[in-house]
Amino acid sequence: MLVFSKCRRDWRQISARATRTAGLLACAIHLSSLAAHAGEAPRKTVLAHYMACCPQAGLQSSTRQYEDEIRAANENGIDGFAINFGSYVRSPSHLQVIERLYAAAAHFPNFNLLLSFDQSSPSEAVELIMKYASNPNSLRKNGRLVVSGWGQTPHWATEVRERARAHGIEIFLVPHMNYPCLRPE
Repeated sequence: MLVFSKCRRDWRQISARATRTAGLLACAIHLSSLAAHAGEAPRKTVLAHYMACCPQAGLQSSTRQYEDEIRAANENGIDGFAINFGSYVRSPSHLQVIERLYAAAAHFPNFNLLLSFDQSSPSEAVELIMKYASNPNSLRKNGRLVVSGWGQTPHWATEVRERARAHGIEIFLVPHMNYPCLRPE
């Protein structure tokens, strides 16, 4: 997260810096089964943390501009984006960014996208899970849709998992949890 100082900065420069930083700080997620032979290293998928609030070319970026971001990430060893976003009910621009990223990713069949719900409601989460579960760019592990949640509670995770399952969608949840003793629900 960038900390903004009192001096004036062009938000595009900050956004570009955030995108470059995300690439440098991409985290490796182990998404393959153990290798059949001892000593053989399993393949890891590298995802960059993509902030839906801060696209490199701004919130009105075109699908073509998102294609350029995906191409640049891919050329630098990034296998996909974990798209971090808050409530799209409160911030509709987040939904537009997600839609355009998925449209752009369609041109890159080996590029994965992961929805990372940042304090979104279970209803919002399940709505997007249903929308993107069958998309070929959505990251899967052992047939399950991989999703993430930041700042969520165990109750949120259970509710999202059960609601998705009721629609025939199994999820593999990679959460950052806040427990009830730390944050009341």
